[in-house]
Amino acid sequence: MPLLQIFSSENFDLVSTGITVAAIAVLGVSIYISNKKSITNRTFLLFSIVIIAYATSNYLSYHVENPDLTIWFLRGIIFFATWASLLLFQLFYVFPDEHTTLPRYYIAFILPCVIGVSLLTMTPYVFESVKQIAIDGAPATAQPGPLIASFGLTCAVLVILSIVILVKKYIRASGILRQQMTFIVIGSVITFLGILFLNVWLPLVYDNARYIIFAPVLFFPFLGLTGYAILRYKLFNIKIATIAILAFLLAVTIIFQAIFSSSAEQKIFGASQFILVIVFSIWLLQATLREVEQRELIEIQERELEGVNRQQESLLHFMSHEIKGYLTKSEAGFSAIAEGDYGQVSPELSGMASMALVDIRKGVRTVMDILDASNLKRGTVSYKKTTFDLKEVVQGVVKHLKPAIDEKRLTVEMSIAWEVPCLVNADMEKIRDHVIRNLVDNAIKYTPSGSIKVEVLRIGDTVRFSVQDSGVGITDEDKKRLFTEGGHGKDSIKVNVHSTGYGLFIAKTIVDAHGGKIWAESDGAGTGSRFIMELPAA
Repeated sequence: MPLLQIFSSENFDLVSTGITVAAIAVLGVSIYISNKKSITNRTFLLFSIVIIAYATSNYLSYHVENPDLTIWFLRGIIFFATWASLLLFQLFYVFPDEHTTLPRYYIAFILPCVIGVSLLTMTPYVFESVKQIAIDGAPATAQPGPLIASFGLTCAVLVILSIVILVKKYIRASGILRQQMTFIVIGSVITFLGILFLNVWLPLVYDNARYIIFAPVLFFPFLGLTGYAILRYKLFNIKIATIAILAFLLAVTIIFQAIFSSSAEQKIFGASQFILVIVFSIWLLQATLREVEQRELIEIQERELEGVNRQQESLLHFMSHEIKGYLTKSEAGFSAIAEGDYGQVSPELSGMASMALVDIRKGVRTVMDILDASNLKRGTVSYKKTTFDLKEVVQGVVKHLKPAIDEKRLTVEMSIAWEVPCLVNADMEKIRDHVIRNLVDNAIKYTPSGSIKVEVLRIGDTVRFSVQDSGVGITDEDKKRLFTEGGHGKDSIKVNVHSTGYGLFIAKTIVDAHGGKIWAESDGAGTGSRFIMELPAA
């Protein structure tokens, strides 16, 4: 069919109405499924449905030649117009809230009044009969009944109240809400001026009611900009928008095919396709929306978690530094007493000071472990790398811990290939204190009796350090928690009540930073364990 013929025939009425219905349907469903619990979104959907019904009745009133049907379509126009006025008032009242309570006067007076008037519109008291059916593009007309004014008065009051609410909200709004309200105001002005022009100005001034049929099309600017305002600052997403646009275009294409098809069967098939497109589009929009909501929820939780972590780290650093300061002062005091800086003291006091000094130093080490773990986790630790022989560092650590080994009457076997250099390029202090000393110290603590074997050797381009004990061993369940922040073995706390659970976490973080590996081996509880560290050879 030629393009000029389409725009000069009743097909154009059908096309414009079909496009309007498809667009409003996709838009209304998109808004609703973006937040089904929101009273704003639910009201928007109801308003869209009523406008679709209004547009359909308006179109049929122009193209039905049966007077009995025409009168009902004319009554349908004012019936749906009444409910559209009510839902417009409700939409402006609840926007942009998700949960709000409608005013008492709405439930007690406005809603019953609209129900009564809308039912009245379906009786001869509003439209008595058809004066003239639609002929040659001119709309059908009806003989008004004695209560026709009730319809006009109800709609006028509701529209005026809606405008008052909109203006008040716009004046009070600020920031994002003001921007949202601006979209609604622009859409309202375009739609209301267009409807006044088609429904009032042309019929009264020029006696031309031909274009009233296109009045429903003018609702789309209002619905489109209002829908954008609802979604723009929440879940407006390019994926959702793309799906909605594609669904609309596909629906319009199917409508065109159905309109210009040559047989009734093709028209029915096209209508079925249209319904399937709408249903599939709703499903696809829901699935996409769930994905968007989940992603936004994850992003919100990540931001909240980052904030909580920052607060915890700040508090941790503050408390740790404060506690460290107190312990350092106490350490200095007890050390001075034990070493006789305050003169000769009784053996009892000297012994008490020595014991307190040992405990305080453990406390300082615990605090330092927590601080170091926090710094390592934040990535704020710097490394001073030098080249040194790991054998000498290991020998020094074992010598330093010899008193603790002797106290538990453990035997120590040193397996060090002195003739082979075991050079590494690393931060000697951190490797010594947080890795070597930590692993040897753990072997001592978790070995009630028996032996410890310390080994250092060169394997190709790797230097390996290992410490093996005959202690409590490690279960498969405990292996999962090793080297994690604050990770404890299930029963390890019974053996070492002072364990913070940060030692192995710190050791692994430092070794990883040096490009090395660290792991544990054990055949299970009571079979002892072996901890191995490997660093690249220098």
